[in-house]
Amino acid sequence: MTRSRKVAEATNETQQLGATAADEVIEHAKATLGAEAVNEPSQFPPEQPTDTGTAHAAQVQKKPFQPVRGWTTRNKHPVQYRKLTDADLGIILFKFVLPEGQNTLAPDVKDILDAHKRYPETGEPTGLHFENSGKHGKVWVIKNTNEGRVIADKIDLALQKLAAKHDLQEQQAASR
Repeated sequence: MTRSRKVAEATNETQQLGATAADEVIEHAKATLGAEAVNEPSQFPPEQPTDTGTAHAAQVQKKPFQPVRGWTTRNKHPVQYRKLTDADLGIILFKFVLPEGQNTLAPDVKDILDAHKRYPETGEPTGLHFENSGKHGKVWVIKNTNEGRVIADKIDLALQKLAAKHDLQEQQAASR
């Protein structure tokens, strides 16, 4: 006997055993519940798959892909900036708006950016640098990688805290 015939015979035997076991279960149910109960259709409706929202997703119009996308915008001085990503260049950038007559960033903003140029644990460079690009102008740039996104989020959080501090100082000065 060849191997394939043995496999085929074993498969047939297990299928026959499975069929007889199922028949025994049906016969037992008929005996205990009655033939009518087993053969009648269920009084409950068949289960329907849950709606996963695909119909709604198909109705909602998707935004077109934008290679340059803004994430954070702060339009109030003294900390006025935009956090953007550029998919074409694979970068995250911070673009600052300077007040008229000012050529450099405020010292506290520059300190935040300088603090994130190197990892504090190892001292290795993070890749954050100043760039005067033809596409975006004068911006602070970091690569759009997992590490770059973490650093960009830390910078964004530090800038927001600094802005909140300036706002609080303005409110206190106005209330005096």
